[in-house]
Amino acid sequence: MSGIPSPDGLDEAARRVLDPMIRIMEKREGIGGSTRARFVTFQDLIDLGLITERQADDQIAR
Repeated sequence: MSGIPSPDGLDEAARRVLDPMIRIMEKREGIGGSTRARFVTFQDLIDLGLITERQADDQIAR
């Protein structure tokens, strides 16, 4: 799996915004850094049978 392409050719201000966003997205998807650090979503928990859709909806509505 490859990472998100670097935002080459952009001015420094745009890079300061995009670089952290890219790192967050790569970490979320398990692309950058340790795959054990990847984020878990409510959908992941539902798919594993650990929570119900209703429980997820209740958490999101808070």
